[in-house]
Amino acid sequence: DGGGCLLAVSERAGGFDADDRFCLGLVADALALPVPPATAEGADLRPGGFSLAMDTGRVRVGEDILELFGLDPDDFDGRVETLLGLTVPEDLPSLMSVVEADHMTIGDRELEFRVLQPTGPPKWLRLRGRLVHGGEGRPARLVGSVADASTLRSDITDVARIQRLAAALATAVTVRDVGKAVVAALR
Repeated sequence: DGGGCLLAVSERAGGFDADDRFCLGLVADALALPVPPATAEGADLRPGGFSLAMDTGRVRVGEDILELFGLDPDDFDGRVETLLGLTVPEDLPSLMSVVEADHMTIGDRELEFRVLQPTGPPKWLRLRGRLVHGGEGRPARLVGSVADASTLRSDITDVARIQRLAAALATAVTVRDVGKAVVAALR
């Protein structure tokens, strides 16, 4: 069974109302669920799946994820830092909020970020993950998936779009000019 305890404290004199107790029940149920077999340590990864050991930074990924990052499986050393090094620098802070244990919270996380490509514009990827407690002295792991999000994004990056808008607005004189500049720049 594993047993466990969830301690919840309220500062209200009346304690928890029915809604609060319902929410606490959901939290307790979520914490009590065992690790699904597909995310258990050493289990086979699903396509697009990954498992990151939060204590060591070692990450298990499939060849499909390595392909998204533009890495050859023989060249990948299993370190999350290697994958982070391919990320567009502006996207690193939000990505680090997902992969650093200090910032992780219970529940699912989703994030889109860009990775640098040898040629052409950066590629948009979508990360979905959740923190899974290791239990019985094992470290927590971040498990989830990474998928190509380029089809959901235009080829132009947000930074380039803003730069184009700023340049168009610099020459705008009238309200009509501003409207035309905004429409043209955001296409």
